[in-house]
Amino acid sequence: MWSLVTMVILFLRCLEKMLLLLAKIMQKFLIIMQKMMRMVYNIIEGGEMVPLFTPGTKMARKRRNDRNHVIYKLTAPTGEEYVGVTFARGRAFKRSARIRFDAHCRNAFDYGHKTLLAMALRDHGRNGFTREVLEIVRGKQNAHIREREIIALLQPALNMEGMGRKVNSK
Repeated sequence: MWSLVTMVILFLRCLEKMLLLLAKIMQKFLIIMQKMMRMVYNIIEGGEMVPLFTPGTKMARKRRNDRNHVIYKLTAPTGEEYVGVTFARGRAFKRSARIRFDAHCRNAFDYGHKTLLAMALRDHGRNGFTREVLEIVRGKQNAHIREREIIALLQPALNMEGMGRKVNSK
């Protein structure tokens, strides 16, 4: 009969071989998964694969530049203007500007923001303002660059950022 020590040694050797085999299987599984992810990425996006997750780092995100953005202008009864940008909800560009205007109204009336636009909304009421869609721009960064260009061109009285007039808006 085998002694207890011999059986423990045999068990540990067997366990070691099983763990090495499991490690090889896992390595092959990861290689297969990476290949599958590359294929799916190329089918969906076309192009090189961006690693989704690297141990010890945050998840990498692909920048979106495929979404339309609406640059809009709000005009108060006094002629004061505000130029802003929001993302387009589908092809409903006017609706997108209205939804953003509603958010401005909530900020002014419900949350008491102290921006120039919020103060003008409280002074004139939401019905005193007119909304106008100025441009549709593809990509977030391009939209914000274009918004700054329009602000520099029109110099609207109710915009605060970029004009050296930023105040604490709560």
